Amino acid sequence: MGTTLTHELRETGLIVLAVQGNLDAVGVDQVREQFGGAISHYTGPLIVDLSGVEYLSSAGLAMLVSKGKTQRGRGGDLVVVANTPRVLAVFELTEFGGLFSVYDTLEAALEGVENTFPGQVWSADSTD
Repeated sequence: MGTTLTHELRETGLIVLAVQGNLDAVGVDQVREQFGGAISHYTGPLIVDLSGVEYLSSAGLAMLVSKGKTQRGRGGDLVVVANTPRVLAVFELTEFGGLFSVYDTLEAALEGVENTFPGQVWSADSTD
């Protein structure tokens, strides 16, 4: 089974991406284009749910850092849901957890983001 990515546009305009599988070099190749397409016109905080990720390598972490920088450049942030020991260990060992807000559940991330979220951030007329 490969790595998959699903996305949800919530009523508030917030995007939640959920990754399932391994986020290693192969997994990143499998989801990179879809990840970029899902957020290409999005300027707000982005929640990336990694609770379905079994393994996070340096390639997966590099993709998250890159996408996080892109979102910051657009005025948003990247928020991570991570609750598996192997994924949490990567954030702790690399100290990259400081680059993202990391929550242990999607509900906690949604609550944290939606309390500070200004509203509609996606526009079909936006350009990269």
